[in-house]
Amino acid sequence: GSQDPLAQWAELVDLLRLSGLTNFNCNVLAGFIDAVGRIHQGLDREILDGCLNDPLLRPAIVMLHSAHDFGEADLDRCMIALAHPDTLAWSYGGLIWRRESAVLPPAKILELANMLLQKPKGDDVVLDALGMKLHDTDKSVDTLGPDLRRIGLIAAINRLSRDRDGNNDSVDYHMAAVLASCLTREGNESEKSAWLNAIFTSVDTHYGFAPGYDQAIQMTAASMPEAFLDRVFSGDERQLELRLHFLEHSGYRRSLLATTDVERIVEWCRVKADRIIWTGVATALDVFTTSDDEKATSISDRCIQFLEASPYPDQVLSSFAGRITPNGWSGSRADIMERNRKALAVFSQH
Repeated sequence: GSQDPLAQWAELVDLLRLSGLTNFNCNVLAGFIDAVGRIHQGLDREILDGCLNDPLLRPAIVMLHSAHDFGEADLDRCMIALAHPDTLAWSYGGLIWRRESAVLPPAKILELANMLLQKPKGDDVVLDALGMKLHDTDKSVDTLGPDLRRIGLIAAINRLSRDRDGNNDSVDYHMAAVLASCLTREGNESEKSAWLNAIFTSVDTHYGFAPGYDQAIQMTAASMPEAFLDRVFSGDERQLELRLHFLEHSGYRRSLLATTDVERIVEWCRVKADRIIWTGVATALDVFTTSDDEKATSISDRCIQFLEASPYPDQVLSSFAGRITPNGWSGSRADIMERNRKALAVFSQH
């Protein structure tokens, strides 16, 4: 009901400035702008344009916009703010994945995603945004398209190449979803190769320990097992030692090859025809399966299939036997080892 909404807006901002806060909830300001726009057409955009020149409001520009009426000019305004070094990337992800953004020019969305990659931790924002865009979509449909898939691969490479700080299940989850879309489709071959380089550079640098993104690496192995295993068994003697350690000991809940088609693994091993390869791959298979009541343990069908296909069954079986030791500390470890030993005993009659 104000007769002078611009003066009222200035009063709001002055009071905010007096508080001394630089991080604040934007709902009151955003609600004011939205209401002004409904009553005085165009005045909301005038206020938003003024926010670009305000160091306090510019970093929050995305949150000051109304999502229900967001157009190309609004995206341009937000990108102008993003170009400033004081504007962080974290609030911009929704502009890539939310439904309202579907009407925005794809070229502008690509430009925005590339800008985010240049920001500190912008790779996290891009992976999260693309993961949200893929959420609950038909996996047979190329939701991202080749350009966003390329950006997704670059974001994954950048995230993995950064120091191992703050990685968590959420980042891993979205990274795996993005990789599932990127690696299973043709195109972006140089970025796919760079992604594999990033994985094994990290492994070599960190003495054979995994980068910490179990789901993402499992997805990589499942999507391109031949190229993945080629990298494991390449390099000099020291690199081979580190990468075999990585293959055997990675995967907190499941092995790196847990979701990889065992027939493709077997065929790759047959082509290589190398004892070290057969026994090395065997160390990365989940040997034991446990029933729901956790009372009965048996050998997985995948492991039996791999063992039967191998020309070196004794060495493969030895690799399986090395997995008797449980990988956790809960419950009775003696009972777990006993169940695993009984599961292996089936081979005495094989």
